[in-house]
Amino acid sequence: GALQDRIAGAALLSRLCVATPAEQVVLTAGGQNALHAILASTLRPGDAIACGRYVYSGFKALATRLGLRLVPLAEMTAAAFDEALSREPVKALYLVPTNDNPTARTLGANEREAIAALLVRHNVQLIEDDAYGPLSADMLPPVTSFAPDRSWYVASTSKVISPALRVAYVRAPSVGTALRLAADVHETAIMAP
Repeated sequence: GALQDRIAGAALLSRLCVATPAEQVVLTAGGQNALHAILASTLRPGDAIACGRYVYSGFKALATRLGLRLVPLAEMTAAAFDEALSREPVKALYLVPTNDNPTARTLGANEREAIAALLVRHNVQLIEDDAYGPLSADMLPPVTSFAPDRSWYVASTSKVISPALRVAYVRAPSVGTALRLAADVHETAIMAP
């Protein structure tokens, strides 16, 4: 994205989750493009991703296409995530923390912090798809705010503004990962609208 757009994204992401420099912001052609780019640039076929037992169908389709294994949790809780981590190596956790799609569940603040502690302890990446977070009357801290150096935070506009606006801001864990993500976005969508 253009510098002025990344600066605007950094201001938004700094309000939504954690202080974010423009160099860690990547613009994508919507949330789905962001998820595709994150998965393609960070994971390899066969890698395991923990997720809810019922998961967003678009994410499931991407994981299947890229040969990633989904590890469904009985429920999206720190206890269920910890149990999954004890069974097998997991590279990433995918979650929609507020008004989850398709369950409509919202994780409480304590649960978010407990999940983040497990991410740090087990060196697991987070893919936080916070499409509905800004719509919540009670703005809860994103999981990213507790583990920013291992989190991919996706804030799309299509749910909070209009489905016709296919733009998302991604906060990458670091400047280096943002550059790799930007290269993947360029390969798949050239640029955000």
